[in-house]
Amino acid sequence: MLTTDFWREYFKTYDVLNIAIPYVETIEKIASYLPDNKKLSVFDAGSGTGNLSILLKKTGHQVVGLDYSIAGIELHKIKDKEAVAIQGDLTSRLPFEDSSFDAIVSNNVIYTLPVKKWNNVFNEFNRILKPGGLIVISNINKNFKPLRVLLVHMRISISRQGILKTVIDFFTFLPAVIKMLYYNKLIKKENSSGGYNFVEKGVQASFLEKSGFSLIEKDVSVYAGQALLDVARKL
Repeated sequence: MLTTDFWREYFKTYDVLNIAIPYVETIEKIASYLPDNKKLSVFDAGSGTGNLSILLKKTGHQVVGLDYSIAGIELHKIKDKEAVAIQGDLTSRLPFEDSSFDAIVSNNVIYTLPVKKWNNVFNEFNRILKPGGLIVISNINKNFKPLRVLLVHMRISISRQGILKTVIDFFTFLPAVIKMLYYNKLIKKENSSGGYNFVEKGVQASFLEKSGFSLIEKDVSVYAGQALLDVARKL
């Protein structure tokens, strides 16, 4: 099992993803399901360094983040001094009253939790979500290839900015990119050993339905084809 020290170092490097087009497009895709003309109360489950939370706040929503990693929360609050982000465990009862939120979002978090606890996690999501509320969840899929994210980024960047700017950016951030690829290799190894649980098609949808959600979109391919996104509404 990857240690607290690993995740501390991982989060120090994590925000290099903010220049990765597939990552940015993924959190923008998650945010796109929430109406930007209505101020919603949103729970960011596994908020990490706060990138998704900050994006949602910019579109006018009130966001509460929760993450197990203190290091991630500290970085979140450096970027957003007014962030509401608390330390907690998604596999335990969440520290919120029933029907507290209009929406729940989560990006690349659930796969790190033991599968035997997923039912409880999704049941808790249902409990804290208001009737009719929306849940948008994305997680790494079984075919996860970290290098694919980089290659897709390079291809899109060249088409948008030209090869010179793309190459300059690449070498500027190369040390962080190498670290991130290495960390993702360790995460993939953890999945292979059974420590983590990259998702297959239909898995997230199945847990959502068992917990009382009605599916809106199923197995949307995001993150350069390396993750699956599901959208559902509380009945």
